Amino acid sequence: MALADASSPVSRTAVALENMLNATHAWSNLSGAMVHHNHLPPPSALSHSKAELVGLRPYALIWTADNGYRVERDTVNGDDCFMSSGNLMIEIQRNVPTGEDYAEADRSFENLWGAIMASGNAAEPGLMELAGQLEHLPIRSIQHLESTRTAPDKVDAIGDAQRVFLHLHWSMG
Repeated sequence: MALADASSPVSRTAVALENMLNATHAWSNLSGAMVHHNHLPPPSALSHSKAELVGLRPYALIWTADNGYRVERDTVNGDDCFMSSGNLMIEIQRNVPTGEDYAEADRSFENLWGAIMASGNAAEPGLMELAGQLEHLPIRSIQHLESTRTAPDKVDAIGDAQRVFLHLHWSMG
């Protein structure tokens, strides 16, 4: 079943983040990368198999964080002006590249998600470089919350993967 169109400010904000993520240099150059909203596609059985999870990666999962959307009305001077702000989460997962030892895999993953956050290069933009452009979501801050790698005792069940959680705060008005 396909997702319904993003028709509310809450869902349009998540789609705006998806568009920004797809416009970053690092994400757009990641072969096979997909973006999902709120949940992964449903599994073929009760839960995703290792093959399904490996096949879904690399992916980003975007959702509105708890207490993640706020609208304020400013009635100064008799105007009805609405200001909105909120918090979004991104979980990024990738399969660990073959041939990279633990340190190499950690560094290449840090380089990937770090460049997605902010590349420091306007010609190869990250989210923060794009946030300064009028057509994009005005992200005020991005915080790295956690990065992990599959525990060795889980690799046979879900594959060898890395994931990172990023918290984004945006504000209009």
